Amino acid sequence: MDIEEKIRMDYYRSKLPYASKKANPEVNEAYHKESNRLHNEFMNDLREYAQGVLGPLSDDQFGAFFSYVWSEGHSSGYYDVLNHAHDIIDLLGHFVKKPAYNSHLTSEELARKIALRQV
Repeated sequence: MDIEEKIRMDYYRSKLPYASKKANPEVNEAYHKESNRLHNEFMNDLREYAQGVLGPLSDDQFGAFFSYVWSEGHSSGYYDVLNHAHDIIDLLGHFVKKPAYNSHLTSEELARKIALRQV
């Protein structure tokens, strides 16, 4: 299942019940632990997606990338984060060496594939 399908299925949202820390500390802790696990999975999936287009990213490079797209989009949800990521990946794709399986594409073809989410 790819990142877009997971977002569409609301996969990254905890299905555990929520309770305030004061009302039920155990339920609160379990909810936040699961939410953090899912957030980390989203980050890993986004990194895998970005690296599939841009090639390997160092931890610092991905950290800067993720920090930006998260700050720009998280208040509107995971789709908005992904849309910002698409924009950045499209831009950066013009400046970095493409993975071998995309090396035959022109920058316009690659941009079109990114826009159609075919990369």
